[in-house]
Amino acid sequence: MKFRTHDIEKAPAQELVGTQHLVIASNAVHATHSLCESARNVRKALRPDGFLLMLEMTRTPYWVDLIFGLFEGWWLFDDGRRHALTHESRWQTDLQAVGYGHVDWTDGERPESDIEKLILAAASPSSRCERLPNLPTLGYQTKRGASADCAAREQVVAKYVRDLTDGFGEAIKRDASLSLPSTSPTTNIAQPGPGAKCVLITGATGGLGAHLVAEAALRTDVTRVVCLNRRGKQDARERQEHALRKKGIELPLEAMAKVDVLEADLSHARLGLPDETYCSLLESVTHIVHNAWLMHSKWPVKRFEPQLRIMAHMLGLARDISIRGPPGSLVSFEFVSSIATVGHHPLWTGKPVVPEERVPIESVLPTGYGDAKYICERMLDATLHQYPDRFRAAAVRLGQIAGSRINGHWNPREHVSFLIKSSQTLGALPALPGSMGWTPADDMAGTLIDIVMQPDEVVLHPIYHVENPIRQPWRDTLTVLADALAMPRDEEVIVPLEHWVQRVRDWPRSEDNGPQGANPAYLLVDFLADNFIRMSCGGLLLGTAKAREHSPTLARLGPVSESLTRLFVSSWQDMGFLA
Repeated sequence: MKFRTHDIEKAPAQELVGTQHLVIASNAVHATHSLCESARNVRKALRPDGFLLMLEMTRTPYWVDLIFGLFEGWWLFDDGRRHALTHESRWQTDLQAVGYGHVDWTDGERPESDIEKLILAAASPSSRCERLPNLPTLGYQTKRGASADCAAREQVVAKYVRDLTDGFGEAIKRDASLSLPSTSPTTNIAQPGPGAKCVLITGATGGLGAHLVAEAALRTDVTRVVCLNRRGKQDARERQEHALRKKGIELPLEAMAKVDVLEADLSHARLGLPDETYCSLLESVTHIVHNAWLMHSKWPVKRFEPQLRIMAHMLGLARDISIRGPPGSLVSFEFVSSIATVGHHPLWTGKPVVPEERVPIESVLPTGYGDAKYICERMLDATLHQYPDRFRAAAVRLGQIAGSRINGHWNPREHVSFLIKSSQTLGALPALPGSMGWTPADDMAGTLIDIVMQPDEVVLHPIYHVENPIRQPWRDTLTVLADALAMPRDEEVIVPLEHWVQRVRDWPRSEDNGPQGANPAYLLVDFLADNFIRMSCGGLLLGTAKAREHSPTLARLGPVSESLTRLFVSSWQDMGFLA
């Protein structure tokens, strides 16, 4: 055993560089000017397969300052920290910023497990992988096969799939769309040259859709972006440009010049377009991102039949493009699905992590919305997946879409938005256990475009999941939200969820219980009471290994910072959604 003095704020002696399998630091690294610089110096001493193991306090009880505040090292920090001690997510961000790979830490249900943690960091940057957090006790038991009469639901699903995909294969065999007229010289869709990539996007004016347009238009390998938007009183292009501005998106002129906007009715055959325009799409589009969807949490599956017909028409478009295109060319198709299709997966499997695979009906949240999205996934299996020589197709299940990193814009007609609006009205936030995994809208869009734009030689996986792999404790986010909403700092601000739900139900002004009212969470109160903790607090975790394999955007995604959380609140206030 050898003893020597080493200052971690300086580079290690030359004879120590790259020699250590393990460096152990007990409540030491925080007492330096910069976490990044100190961690970088420690990493220099590690072998490529080495590890840094730290014991660090990650919360700031008042008594700690009374004791350690007398030491000079307690006040050395000048790297943006507000305190010598910092949250584990800050450690993860700083460690990975200076070259460490996977970072993990201890968790537990007892309160003291938050105060001090063992933090482990791998020296190799290629070691980064998804961190699985400690799961909260969620108060439910495994229920195998008990998901709302699954056999009957499966019959309904199978009938919809059969009826909506009937004739797809026969049309390919007889080249049915070749009877369509050729492209008119007056069409407003530019025809690409050989090898050019044209991306067609539905739902392009929505919160996610606008970012999809931006991500596609900014790619150098994309020559054209076609937005299919529903008809309205305002000019279609003006409406698209307004949607981009509203989300804080300012595209360079050369990127905006790639964007074509068409008014369409997706519920009609050939998308409600004139034959000449439809045929111009067949000769130009190479990639389709079907994002458009009308969301309603209480509708039965029958009310989603227009959305199911739209899916059939989009699959028909892909088929017609393939028939019209040159032999051997591949049409890429991406369907934007939902976490609802696996909402009951942990209940019947007993496993919280959902793999990126096809699932049976038992896994699907038994709502009209969940079943409808699941039907669309099955429609892909019955059509495009049957012809791998013609199509590359994937369904991408999305977790929680947060606001944009650009200006914080977060769709106000969404369950988290409703929860926060009602919390401001009630003067209280619900106490939520476990962790959350918010993915900013622009990162979500970037991931979707990364996946669909994989090179032609890459075989797409049939299923992907997109969810922030770096999860964060709800309690920390709730504290930031309470402060951003200017709620009084006392224990009554964060109340048990069941009490909060009851206050939502008991709100005396029924006229406030709507999407534009003061208490919009009333519309989703059953979901919030029965499923929110299970699905949004760590009881259901979307595995993202395949998505991270094909998306650099998701692979490098980090936690949502406090400043970004405050930007979300500020954006809601600016749009008048929050007071």
